[in-house]
Amino acid sequence: MKRAIPQFSAKDINKLEDYERFRNLKSYLLQKAGSINRAYVEKEEIWKLAGAVGYSKYNKFLNHREQWHELVRKIPVSYLDIIGVDYDVLDFTVELDQKDYQSALQIPLYPKGFIVRHMSCFYRTVEFLPDTPENQAIEIVQEYARKEGKKCAINYADIKTILVGTEGQVNTCYYEPNINFVGGYMIASSDGQTFATVRGR
Repeated sequence: MKRAIPQFSAKDINKLEDYERFRNLKSYLLQKAGSINRAYVEKEEIWKLAGAVGYSKYNKFLNHREQWHELVRKIPVSYLDIIGVDYDVLDFTVELDQKDYQSALQIPLYPKGFIVRHMSCFYRTVEFLPDTPENQAIEIVQEYARKEGKKCAINYADIKTILVGTEGQVNTCYYEPNINFVGGYMIASSDGQTFATVRGR
């Protein structure tokens, strides 16, 4: 039987800009939590919520709560329980986000440039000619990497990073949206933001 939950559905992904990582999961968490905008929260209610999750500092809780809803900080399971998360629905939203991701992987990509690693923490961006298709871009980067003896990467944050070694070898890191539960926290998988961002079209 095909599962369906009202208010959540896979999205038509026709271009890179259509894809939003964890779109359904974020929407569900926000639906359960209500407004997290500081201008509209009830202080007494927030104090109660913060204490229940183990926070004694109001602003620290608000900061962390915003980061939880952006999935950039691991989320205490106690918070998910307090806002009434249904874990079957949570799993379903992640399934939908994974479908969106698979659709995004099918989009023809035209990277704007590639990243060259000169040394630890020092990177430079080299631009491609406009409308360079990804397969041709990879060949250009392979030639550059072999010639210059530098590690390079074509990065699409939220989607994938194509790594090219000094001998032209190619490895691809994929950023499929997944969640894990570890030590009382829900942790969202990596999104590739650690690389300098060179978005394609």
